[in-house]
Amino acid sequence: MWQYILLTISAVIFFGFVIIGVKKFGLLSCYSAYASKWAPPYASQLNPWQIVTYLSAALLMPVLFVQSVNSPWQCMGFLAVLGLGMVAASPGYADDKFQNVIHQIGAWSTVLFIILYTAFIQPQMLWIIGILLVLSIVMWLWKKNWMLWGEMAMYVATYIILFLMVGGVK
Repeated sequence: MWQYILLTISAVIFFGFVIIGVKKFGLLSCYSAYASKWAPPYASQLNPWQIVTYLSAALLMPVLFVQSVNSPWQCMGFLAVLGLGMVAASPGYADDKFQNVIHQIGAWSTVLFIILYTAFIQPQMLWIIGILLVLSIVMWLWKKNWMLWGEMAMYVATYIILFLMVGGVK
């Protein structure tokens, strides 16, 4: 039950924030593009985008761990969340070369490690990622925001897979 609660809170925080961002700033090129829109008055402060990214990722960590207990591939879940942490730690990626490198490594490693996590822990669920990525391509052709749609497809796929895993679907 606690895993459902963590997943639900994480999903509501993340997708709620995305919806608020789209309503407030319009449809941007990618999720990370919203980071600069939520910039705080002082550079040393965390912005809401960072807080949401850290929090939604942190809430996934225990679920990823429990769902892969006794698996040698459990580290893939940790590395995926670490990648999201790297993304959140580099909100100035558009203007700062160092942050851009950290941001890119974090973003691509998150995608890679969540796919590997699924492939090694629940390979029969890889089709969910495939279908949602195909849908993101269709949305890209329609709206031209390919990165945003691809990211949202991966987030939706990750939450669906984890909810199914928690529910015992094999």
